[in-house]
Amino acid sequence: MAAVVELHEKRPALPEKLKELQTKGKILTQTLKHQRTMRVKRMKVAEGRRLNIGQFPNFHRSGSIRGMKKLYYGEDCLLVRCGNYIYNVTSEPSIYNQATI
Repeated sequence: MAAVVELHEKRPALPEKLKELQTKGKILTQTLKHQRTMRVKRMKVAEGRRLNIGQFPNFHRSGSIRGMKKLYYGEDCLLVRCGNYIYNVTSEPSIYNQATI
């Protein structure tokens, strides 16, 4: 009987601990998702022409970045938006590094 009373006394702290762990888990998951997804950097059209960015695979800005990464380019691809198109410049990381955030 004393064990049941002792367990009952500890029970109110259990939901609080579960909420705390759940919140920590959400924050950790959000952080990991943010680290996995790289940003799409931007580049002016004139600079894109100078670097001949048109030779790279591209899709329109209204397309799904997440979908293109998942289905075609891979999660670690390097994307640069130039004008109305988003270019996959994974084969030339220097172009990605020249683009602004």
